Amino acid sequence: MAVDPSGPQNAVGSDRPSARAATPRHLWLAGLIFLGVYAIGAYDYVQVQVRSESYFEAQDYGPEQIHYFVDYPVAPLA
Repeated sequence: MAVDPSGPQNAVGSDRPSARAATPRHLWLAGLIFLGVYAIGAYDYVQVQVRSESYFEAQDYGPEQIHYFVDYPVAPLA
């Protein structure tokens, strides 16, 4: 049995070496945008859970709004 000098063959048996396709750049861009959106949401959640006064003041929330977010249930009760 002779060794093929051109390298390994891909799964369909062609003579071209198998190569992994590069990830499209727009996929990385979309991933980074969604990561940023989720990071902002996580930041808001943590600030409300620790009841950060400076965060509520920066958002210009009144006492009723602070009470709404602080007493908001974590999971829906059914």
